[in-house]
Amino acid sequence: MDITPKPQILYKYRSLSEDNFRFTRDIFIKNELYFPYPNQFNDPFDCNIFPCVKDITKEQIFKKIENIKPEKFVAMGTNLDKVKQTINNKSESELKTYLLDKYKIHQHVGVLSLSEKNLDILMWGHYADSHKGICIGFACNKLLFYFDGKPSVPFEVNYPPSNKYPEWNPLACTGEELIEKILLTKAVGWEYEQEWRIILPEKGGTSQELDPDALISVYLGCKITEQNKKTVISWCLQRKQKPKIYETRVDESSYSLKDNEIIYF
Repeated sequence: MDITPKPQILYKYRSLSEDNFRFTRDIFIKNELYFPYPNQFNDPFDCNIFPCVKDITKEQIFKKIENIKPEKFVAMGTNLDKVKQTINNKSESELKTYLLDKYKIHQHVGVLSLSEKNLDILMWGHYADSHKGICIGFACNKLLFYFDGKPSVPFEVNYPPSNKYPEWNPLACTGEELIEKILLTKAVGWEYEQEWRIILPEKGGTSQELDPDALISVYLGCKITEQNKKTVISWCLQRKQKPKIYETRVDESSYSLKDNEIIYF
């Protein structure tokens, strides 16, 4: 994966509606961020790119498994010869079906979506309850989540100009290439979101602990209710490191939003 310089701040748009209220509150009160499954996204194509298996042969599969370390077979209660025999007993059609099912495993990952933009009028409409919600700013260097003792940091999403799915061969791609092609590639129509993602294997549908110092700013939607405004401010007041709060408002002369900081403590 390309190492793109990361923005200093990444933003998360959040609704305060009934279904989303608890998850939004938990960010402030429990220092937890929810990592949804990919199938919970609003884009049915997202993270749903299947491998190219039509030209795969048994010989290619044998070559691939011969590079697997013996201890991995032991951990699975088998050995290389038994696996080869199992493969030999199956048709190539059955093996291709198996590979297609095997690589649905990426649907079990947790994916946290963030954006470089905090005043995008479309994202306010789509993800922040039609401007009635909030947008939270996080210090990028504090957004560290761990899996198997290793940090998982934000990666930039790619938007290829072609409308075709990126091709990938499950026997040839490395783990990093799989992440880039499946989890970090979206249709070009989504490019305006300038999205970054944090990916945690096997953590889909879970909430993960957030560094309390990561949350540094909150933007209130231009249509937020007075009650929700007071609620969000009360959440901020409970934090040791109090984030800056900004009000957004409709610009008088263009299709854009303005913001101004409010002093609340």
